[in-house]
Amino acid sequence: MIIYLDLSPKDYRLARTLGDKTRWDIVCFLADGPKTVSQIAKELDQPMTNISHALSYLKREDCVTMVEQEGKLRYYSLDGRLRT
Repeated sequence: MIIYLDLSPKDYRLARTLGDKTRWDIVCFLADGPKTVSQIAKELDQPMTNISHALSYLKREDCVTMVEQEGKLRYYSLDGRLRT
C-alpha cells in the first residue's frame, strides 16, 4: 500500500528533519527544558560532534535555538513550531 501525503514544503522539511533518530531524540529530550550539548550527548550516548551537527540542522529548520551561553557551555531549547 502506498500512502500519499499532501504536505506543504515547510511541513515536508519538518517531517524530514524529525525523521532522523538522533534529531528526534534531541527534540524529545529538550521537551523537558534547556540542555547543554554535553548533557544531550550524555543522555543519548552519542559523541558531542554528532549532537552539535544535529543541533545545527535543527537550528537551521527553526526547531531549536540557543537560549543561553555560560563560558563554553551553550544551552539549547525548543523553538518555533516545536515549543509547547
